[in-house]
Amino acid sequence: MRNCSDCMDIQWQAALAQDIIHAARVYHSDAQALEYLADFAFSLARWLNDTSVVEWDNIHSVCEQRYVSLQSGSETCFDENMLDRCEAYIVKRMKRTQRVQQDIEQNSFQYAYQAILARDIISAIIQYQNDIRMLAYLARFIDSIVSGIRVASAVDWADVRTICRCRLESLHQQRQPMPLDESALITYQTALVSLIHKFLSS
Repeated sequence: MRNCSDCMDIQWQAALAQDIIHAARVYHSDAQALEYLADFAFSLARWLNDTSVVEWDNIHSVCEQRYVSLQSGSETCFDENMLDRCEAYIVKRMKRTQRVQQDIEQNSFQYAYQAILARDIISAIIQYQNDIRMLAYLARFIDSIVSGIRVASAVDWADVRTICRCRLESLHQQRQPMPLDESALITYQTALVSLIHKFLSS
């Protein structure tokens, strides 16, 4: 999840990724250059983590595989198709981010209260993670939100729903159910709290 204040970061990420991809294509036969580019992409993936709009790990993989190939003399093909997909992904995420920004600017309070709703639902999922009936209610609540939402999402509702439903199904089917993916929910929750504070204090 990311908010409007990240838009410059998103543009920066996109520009940096496109430069690295371009450099990888230009230096696709230079093992040392590819090693540097692979390391750059790997570090960016770890640094940006879930705030990234770029598939840094895929860029790293292309550069790393080609580097290893050149070093071993096997001359494995340079994966242009994967880089094309990475570029297409960046364009798609940039367009979505622009739409989100426009919606936020036009409906800032609606967006803030959607974030409050998301925060509270996530809190309830965490608190009632062992209660089958409550999790079923919460999953249905999110189903309705996902079906009806017509503005930018303050959170990845589909992902929250998946986490909730996985826990619910696990409780139904297993004597030793899989634990709730609480860390993912807390990550969303932390971002939502920051977003709510930003809007309601402005």
